[in-house]
Parts: sequence; C-alpha cells; structure tokens
Amino acid sequence: NPLDTSDSELSKFAHVGNASFVGLGEATHGTREFFQMKFRIFKYLVENHGFRIFGFESDFAESIFIDRYITTGEGDLRTIMHEKMHFWCWRTEEVYELLEWMRHYNASRARTDMVRFVGFDCQFLSYQSGLILQYLDKVSPEYRSHVKKTFEYISDISIRTLMDMESDLFDELLSEVETCFQYFSSHRSSFIEISGREHYIIHMQLIRTIAQTLELRYRYQGDNRGLYSTARDAFMAENALWIPNLINDERNVKVVLWAHNGHVANSSRFPSMGNLLKRQLDYNYRIVGFTFYSGRFYAQNGDSDQKELEIQSFNQPVNKNSVNYFFHMAERKNFIFNFDQLDSRTDLFKYFQKWRPLISIGLYFPWGSSYDHLFGSMYDVLIHYDETDAARQLAE
Repeated sequence: NPLDTSDSELSKFAHVGNASFVGLGEATHGTREFFQMKFRIFKYLVENHGFRIFGFESDFAESIFIDRYITTGEGDLRTIMHEKMHFWCWRTEEVYELLEWMRHYNASRARTDMVRFVGFDCQFLSYQSGLILQYLDKVSPEYRSHVKKTFEYISDISIRTLMDMESDLFDELLSEVETCFQYFSSHRSSFIEISGREHYIIHMQLIRTIAQTLELRYRYQGDNRGLYSTARDAFMAENALWIPNLINDERNVKVVLWAHNGHVANSSRFPSMGNLLKRQLDYNYRIVGFTFYSGRFYAQNGDSDQKELEIQSFNQPVNKNSVNYFFHMAERKNFIFNFDQLDSRTDLFKYFQKWRPLISIGLYFPWGSSYDHLFGSMYDVLIHYDETDAARQLAE
C-alpha cells in the first residue's frame, strides 16, 4: 500500500522538498496507487519540509468550499465533493481520505499553521458569481447592485452560448469583468478593512478566473485542442504562481501541485504549465511523474460518443522502446527513480537523454496512449507501479 511507505523510503525526496513548488503528476486520472502515493508524498512534505498548500487541477471557485471544510469543518465533505467538484476524477475515496487527513491535521492548529486546498484550473463559471456577489453585499452593497445583472448572466451562461457569441457582445462582457477587477483594486484598502486581506484577495482571484474562463471558452474552445491546451496551461501556471499570495506570511510558502503528468512535466511542445513554471522558478520547481505497465484505471472512453466513464483494463502490447517497458523489465516491480542520482558517464544516463515513449492517458483510446518524452529534462523523479488498480469512486 503506497500509504504505508515510510519516511525513510521517502527520504529520496529530500532534494525535491527543498523547492518552493513540487508538481505531482499522474499517467491516468483514475489510478488508485498514483492517488495514494501523492497523498503520502504530500503528508511527507508537510511534516518534513514545511509545505502548506495542495494545489489541484480543479476549478478555483469549487476549491473554496473544500478549503472551508478542511480549515473550519464547515459542511459534510462527501456532500461537498459530490455537489461542488466538476471533475469525476477527484470524486474518489482516495481524494476523500487525503482531504480528511488535511482536516484532521488542521483541527489542532492555528489558522496561520494550517494546510490549505486551492484549485488552479479555470474551465467553469458555476460558483464565482455567487461568491463575488455575497462578498460585495458585505463590502459594497451599492456596487453589488451595479454588477448584479452581469454576474447573474455569467453564472447562467452555457459554454455553447459563449462559443457562439458575437464578438462585440463578448468584448463588452469581458470588459465589464475587467472593470470589476479594477474597481476591487482601487478599493483595496477599504475592502480589506471590512473583510480582511485573505477574503479580499480570494475574491480578486475569483474575478480573474472568470476572465480566464471567458477567454478560454470563447477564443479557444472547439476543434483546435492544441490552442485550448496551450492557453489553459498558461492560465494554470499563472494561477499556480498566485497561490502563495493566499497566505500573508514572511516564511517561504511551499506548494504541491496535483495534475496530470502532461501538465506538471517540463514540456516545451505545448508549452505545458510545468514548462512555464520551470522557466520562471528553475530549481524551485521540481517534478514527480508516475508510470505504470499494466492494470486497471478509471477513464472516459474516447472511442465512445458519450465518453462513458468506466473501469478500463490496460493489457495491450506495450512499446518495447517505451520507458514503461524498460521499467517493467527491472528487478523490482514498484520503485522511485531519481534522475538527479544518475551518473552522466553511464549508459543508463544516456538512455534517458533521448526521446522515449511514455503511456499517457486522459481520455482513453485503446488504439493509442503513448507520447514521446525527453526524460532528462521533463522530470526530476519518476515513480513506477508495474500493475495498478482503479481508483474507487466516491460513495454517497
């Protein structure tokens, strides 16, 4: 069980723990062992290296409800996860156990020493408007009346309506959101005096993620997934770099980021979120990826018109040139592979200086699931599980 991994075994992560940001990837969005090991690594980094925040590949607004739970105990966690989480991949028992641990960790601590949960994605408009209007009701009721119609429209707008919107109407809508952001900026002192700094910057970020989502869905949604992915990763990198601002602390605020391998890796092909973070942070951003050889996982079926979510079994022939096959042939079946410990004079080092296939699954297409990676620069650590099981879907 990955959760039973000892601190001694995880001491290989000491160099990773010295960074300010650590990206934890996953080769699929539905593998039990990946999720459990990421929980265990986060616990290790919190207890041994002073990490304070777990950033997730999830909507920022939805994460506010989860963060409230882990910091105050407000609400029922299963209900919050079922009702607020947009992505099926995080509605699992493994993520539930992680969040319950975070709540338990915080229960006996002052707020300044608590761990936090923050989403850094920006694909939905479900909750921002309601939260912003609630905040304005407290700090500026008059301005709330002025923007109420705009934010109610945004909360009800469908992605299809947004995609088909005339350019003049879209520009006007985006301008209204940006004007609201400027209004918040110009009233910073008075708003903070009423609500406190944390609530102020959270609602500033909610407005920013509305603008990001509008841009993403209007300008990039559609046939060209490459442009959509590039824009989304750029926004996620921006939001990830914002996360430490949540905590007004002179200490270095250290952040773990949970996302797919493709987002956290230092890939220049998109460029990925990880590539953008690496450019800015260099060694203050370290990357842990995950690999597997065979087994089960939850995923949406890319060959189905309805994209049904189901347990998939990966038992297709694995490319013998892939890193997955290479790791499968190792003496040990599950292990941590640390690139920093490779001797540059060895054949093993040279092996990873070339582009190699790696199984990478979002939507699952049985006929093709691998992409080339240059491992010498894309990851600092790879964790391999030779055979995996599917994550457990969250019970009611």
